[in-house]
Amino acid sequence: MVMLTLLGCKPIVDGYRVVCSVPQAPGQPFDQDFNFAYTRFCETGVESVPQVIIQALALAVTKERGNRQYFSLVISCVSIANTVMSVGHDMDTSETYRAIEPLYYGAIPEGTAGNLVNVALFAFALCYVLAKVIGVAVLFSVSRLAVGVVLAAEFGLYTLVRVSIGNWRVYLPVGESTVVSFLAHTAYFVIM
Repeated sequence: MVMLTLLGCKPIVDGYRVVCSVPQAPGQPFDQDFNFAYTRFCETGVESVPQVIIQALALAVTKERGNRQYFSLVISCVSIANTVMSVGHDMDTSETYRAIEPLYYGAIPEGTAGNLVNVALFAFALCYVLAKVIGVAVLFSVSRLAVGVVLAAEFGLYTLVRVSIGNWRVYLPVGESTVVSFLAHTAYFVIM
């Protein structure tokens, strides 16, 4: 399994474990569903998000734009929205998370109503990503410094809000670390 993971097949390995209901290995800190969701989240963060940023910036600075460029940008945004929706669904409907954090998890109901919530979550995520990408691209075409100032201010406000409500720490089995918490918080902001 390690070799498959090193060859870039981790999503396939995690997907196999979820579909075939492979039991959680002794000492494995998270269940198969969480591992699969986390893999998709990381994949989106290191592939789709940077791809969208590069595509948007390329569209913002080039004079000649083609329909394929816009189509590619929209497809990348759809990929991000799909990951947000599916990871959100998987984590929210997890029996483990509903038991541990009942006030945070459990918003998605069962059946048809749950499907409607998933569609709404997908639509919201897609609109958010498209608005953010278009806003940053337009601002970038006007002033690169303005993009840096706006994103730094947004990060600062985002950090202050999360610190004020006590929702920025990452707790690990070995203990809590301010540096790890800040790096995870920063990565979460960049992906958003």
